[in-house]
Amino acid sequence: MKRLILFLFASQTVLAQVTTLPSSIGIGANTLSSIPLHINATGEIARFQGVSPYVSFYNNSLINGYIQAINNTFELGSKNSYNLNFFTGDALRMSINGTTGMVTFSQKLIAQNGIKLTGPLQAEGESVGAEGMILVSKGNNTPAWEERRIAFSAYLPTNKTIGTSLEYPFDNLSERFDYGNNFNPVTGDFTVPSDGLYNFIVNTMFNASSDYTNVPIKIRLYRNDSFHMQYEYTINFKNTEGTGTSSTFILKCNEGDVLNFRILQSSGVSQVLSGYWSTITVAGYKVF
Repeated sequence: MKRLILFLFASQTVLAQVTTLPSSIGIGANTLSSIPLHINATGEIARFQGVSPYVSFYNNSLINGYIQAINNTFELGSKNSYNLNFFTGDALRMSINGTTGMVTFSQKLIAQNGIKLTGPLQAEGESVGAEGMILVSKGNNTPAWEERRIAFSAYLPTNKTIGTSLEYPFDNLSERFDYGNNFNPVTGDFTVPSDGLYNFIVNTMFNASSDYTNVPIKIRLYRNDSFHMQYEYTINFKNTEGTGTSSTFILKCNEGDVLNFRILQSSGVSQVLSGYWSTITVAGYKVF
């Protein structure tokens, strides 16, 4: 009898397809002894039942994570600042940072019912655009924030005398507004903040001291200190009457372009640009 008991403990035990070995347990047919716990069955093969049952996972003595049914929730979590990663096809698809909670997707996120944001929208580097900015696609590059409220208006606050056959810049102006802070009223320079189509308007008004007929007037646009385009007028100056021009420039601009406007008159004598009622205006805005 003693030999039989010793034999049973020294060898594997098989009871109703439960195989127990010193380092493994197999439940079901054709289980592998190399796996510490191998269950081979159809249907529900394991159940953890109780009040808030959980399964924990350790790396030696340090807990990595757990699976738990608690109250009305089912939790899959990590511990000790471990990341929580999700794989398919042996490739990482999503990672939740164990310290910051930031979620990183390695593939596209498809949200058929939309995405609800309760916090700020951020771009790469956790940059948050200022109020009113939009996140603009840069093709294959990372999207970037852009200020779409780009517009300015400035006027000549006092009279300005301009000679004949010489270019004079529209400078030393007073601003009405400058959304985006891209216009320098002292120099008259507008620095393009982002690529796009822009519209600019330049209005002039002269106070003539005598009558002059068929006076050539040119309103010129300079781009990066090079002449770009101009409008040409032939106007008649009438003593005591205001005479002016209105020019509209529409052009595609690149980020970083510096634009300014200049005037040239060829009446033969100096003329006065009127600052009365702020009629000398330089304005512009981004179309798209």
